[in-house]
Amino acid sequence: FGVYCGVRHRRVTALDLRGMGLVGMIPPEMGNLSFLSFLNISHNKFHGSLPFELGRLRHLKVMSMRVNDISGEIPSSLGMLQELQHLDLGHNSLTGSIPLAIFNMSSLQFMRLRNNDLTGNLPDNLCNGIKSIKEITLPNNHLTGDIPVNLESCKNLQKL
Repeated sequence: FGVYCGVRHRRVTALDLRGMGLVGMIPPEMGNLSFLSFLNISHNKFHGSLPFELGRLRHLKVMSMRVNDISGEIPSSLGMLQELQHLDLGHNSLTGSIPLAIFNMSSLQFMRLRNNDLTGNLPDNLCNGIKSIKEITLPNNHLTGDIPVNLESCKNLQKL
């Protein structure tokens, strides 16, 4: 239940495990699901850090892990997910700054990182790499600094 495979290759293409009461750590082996395009493990009880290996999910379009107890820093390897359109890591215990590599994800449309313990500031060239971004949701973190002045380059941005 919640595991979907492609017809042609019979490989896992989607994991929709939201709200199933799952407990534990996200295994690094999840990065081996090379055909995965949809990952939703929201509203569970996952803890520990995000594995660096998630950056190998080259076909991933949706990553939703909100409302868990995931801690540690956002791995910079997520910046390698050039097909990712929707990133939701809100309502966790993530710390550190948002990796600059995240701001170079050319397909990213929705970045939702609310209710964590993230620090640092937003880069001045916020929309240089993520021109398709529509929504950046960051409230209830510990971010500092000014809002970048070049937001006019964010042509599709509807919500900040």
